Amino acid sequence: MQEKLPNVYEITLSSKFTGMSQTKVFLIPGKKGERSLMIDAGFRNADSRIILDNALKTVGIHCSNLDIFISHKHSDHCGQAKYFADKGANVFMSPHEETHAYNCMCCNVHGQAVDELEQVLNYMGITINKQPELWNLYHDFNNKASEEKNWLLMTDDFPYYKTYEGQLFSYGDYVLKVISLKGHTMGQIGLFDSEHGILFCADQMMKGMAPFIGTSYPNEHLLSSYLDSLEWIRMHSGCCLIIPSHGREIADVAWTVDWIRRSYMEKIQRIIEILENAKGKMTVKDITYQFSGMNQVPKNDREFIRLRTAMAVVFSCLEYLNDQGRVLRLDENKILYWTKI
Repeated sequence: MQEKLPNVYEITLSSKFTGMSQTKVFLIPGKKGERSLMIDAGFRNADSRIILDNALKTVGIHCSNLDIFISHKHSDHCGQAKYFADKGANVFMSPHEETHAYNCMCCNVHGQAVDELEQVLNYMGITINKQPELWNLYHDFNNKASEEKNWLLMTDDFPYYKTYEGQLFSYGDYVLKVISLKGHTMGQIGLFDSEHGILFCADQMMKGMAPFIGTSYPNEHLLSSYLDSLEWIRMHSGCCLIIPSHGREIADVAWTVDWIRRSYMEKIQRIIEILENAKGKMTVKDITYQFSGMNQVPKNDREFIRLRTAMAVVFSCLEYLNDQGRVLRLDENKILYWTKI
């Protein structure tokens, strides 16, 4: 743990997760007799729990006086939320994080999530009759959450206070305003202190990496919202320190925004080329196989995560193109097909 800014402590946590291997949690102790803030709650592993417990003890924060701000409900950001809530902490999160029971980046074993998964598979063109191996692989992967207690993509349910854009949180000398960062997820939110020029941006920006913007549902407009939020960040970057959950602070904000935008425009151009060369309408699955270079059923979890992630990104790019009127989306018996206009 290190004091990153006056009375703002940064804690780096690690995991053997096949994607993000590190994440950051931030602590802002309140003044004597006041509440304190933890921004995000790390991984679900035991190491994260021990490190966060020790950090709270070091700065003298008791869970009964702790507020936890969850930027979004991914397993590397909310892993210890239930643990600390059970110990008396108040948890805050956007209710838009629970728009759907099934999440393409998480595992959930509730019955509604399984029902939504089958709907999502149809959206992508994966049916039990035509692609039984891939259909079953999606179900088997999700079911690991119920079989393995510490399954890496599993998220726990936890009590929380619904949090919305514009809400203010005050701790010590910091007054933090909730900012909508829809894109990486439906309800991702960040915290902005205009007086001190600080933006805790969660996963909306990372240095040297284009954040994952993917969906499995139509009409969510995630990529459009994400690109709009980048422009908001660019507009405020002249007097603001951008603090992401992964990697170092971002100083060259304009360059990073342009690089991320260019990365997604290149993905979109590749998808357009695939549709232009198609002999007819295509499903998300078919486009993704060409887009990713994967042309067979994944052999292991690592390959499956790669394919599942690619399908969600392709879906999001197609929705962006549909928003712009550049592709046509057809719904035939709940299977979505795409064609170039």
